[in-house]
Formats: sequence, structure tokens, C-alpha cells
Amino acid sequence: MKNIYDVLENPRIRMGFIRDGDTSGEIASFLSGYFLALQIHGIDEGFSLGQVGDFSNWLSRTYGTSPSGGWISAVETLTEEGESSVEAFLRLLKSFREDSKGS
Repeated sequence: MKNIYDVLENPRIRMGFIRDGDTSGEIASFLSGYFLALQIHGIDEGFSLGQVGDFSNWLSRTYGTSPSGGWISAVETLTEEGESSVEAFLRLLKSFREDSKGS
């Protein structure tokens, strides 16, 4: 696995989020730990999934969500009926990545 996106594509990790409560808070905790590990080990991955960062800013620009609540608040707002917040996060992250490739 080369970066956070590869990690999040791993089915075992995805199932862990769902099994552990199916909340965007679980993902946020995981991402905070991941980011801390990058900082401790001096790895510059271009991490954009912090509460304030490229993903959060993209959600605000694209969907008009408030940037002050970070991506967790935006994901909760953008979760569709019948969709878990983890599913919403993964759906939105996929769109973010697709938009980022075109930029």
C-alpha cells in the first residue's frame, strides 16, 4: 500500500469501520492516527483527509457545506437515505479523487 487511498481500498479496513459502529467518527479517528504516524516518521504523502484540508474544502465548494465543521459534518449532511455515513464518506471520497485527477 502506497498511500491512504490504498489503505482505504483494503476490504478488511473498510469492514472494520462498518463493524466498529459505522460512523464517520470511526474513520476520522483512524485518519487522525494515520496522519500522526506520517508526521512522526517524517513522511510527506500529501495527506488531504484532515478535518481541515483539501477534502473538506472540496466538499464545501462542491456541495455548499460549511467548512467550519470539517468533512465529518459535511459527510453527515450529505448522507443519503438508506446510506451509512461510512458509505457516504467512501462515495464522496471517490468523487473527490475523480475530480482531483481532472484538475
